[in-house]
Amino acid sequence: MVNKERIVDVEWAKSDKEQIQSVQLLATTENRTGMLAGITNAIADIKTGIRDARANVSKNDIGLIEVTVEVFDKKHLDKVVSAIEQVPGVISVERVNT
Repeated sequence: MVNKERIVDVEWAKSDKEQIQSVQLLATTENRTGMLAGITNAIADIKTGIRDARANVSKNDIGLIEVTVEVFDKKHLDKVVSAIEQVPGVISVERVNT
């Protein structure tokens, strides 16, 4: 999980043309059938590419879904996070630094 005290504010590099950035997100969810499909559908609905997706269930029966998405900027990333948060059963969404 993320240590909130170690978060550093950063800005995206400015560019004249849009560049795709791969960003890994971790969604903590209820463990229920269709959760991965709900998340990937929410991302697809906002026309965002998915490079990778993995789903696991923790020992305490919580779903952990890692998804790597292609975004253009912070505003686009915020839109993706918001779309995932709207999926029923999603508890939290956070960016994973790799």
